[in-house]
Amino acid sequence: IIYGLLTLLLLLGAIFSRSRAGAFLSLFAILLSSITFARHVGGKQAAGISVTLTTIATGLAVTIGLTPVLNRFIALDPLEDGRWEIFENTLNGIKTFFPVGSGPGTFPDVYRAFQPIDQMKFINHAHNDYLELLFEMGLAGAFIIASFLAIYIYGWVKLDRMHFLQVAAGISIFLILLHSFVDFNLHTPANMIFFAFMCGIFLRKTGARKRSRRHIQ
Repeated sequence: IIYGLLTLLLLLGAIFSRSRAGAFLSLFAILLSSITFARHVGGKQAAGISVTLTTIATGLAVTIGLTPVLNRFIALDPLEDGRWEIFENTLNGIKTFFPVGSGPGTFPDVYRAFQPIDQMKFINHAHNDYLELLFEMGLAGAFIIASFLAIYIYGWVKLDRMHFLQVAAGISIFLILLHSFVDFNLHTPANMIFFAFMCGIFLRKTGARKRSRRHIQ
């Protein structure tokens, strides 16, 4: 029941945020978690309760929360979103400053040189953490991205058995990395702290606690 209620709260929170990417990634998270944990968690009775509460959450979300989100899709074609124009201009900046980049933290000021006249807004971020990092740091930014992805993949490889908390953290990291393609999540301090916390859990050495206990003894 407790796990079912937590699922209910998480679903409602994601839907009521009225974030298109957040809503879709939440559904994707449920799919990934179901595939990963289904054969390891609970019995028929627990599964029945979870399904019931999830159904209730979905009904409430569709009735109250999804309507404005879907209206945003109807009113504005996703392909006409201003992010795509920002991406294109940022790519031009990456080509111009590669391989050294424009410098850390310079995106809001330097982007103006590539901003067209008809884009009458102040653009403080590229709405894509990867493009912004390449814009500011060039080849060094590409190295940082590639290195982290290599470490992340290694984190999955070293999991020799099902560690529920670490697997959940790994899924969370994956979702944040996906969301970073269309937003500047890792430039928001609260999101960055959560991301770092998930990385600490996911990359923790599973045998560290046992070795420390043996050392104390």
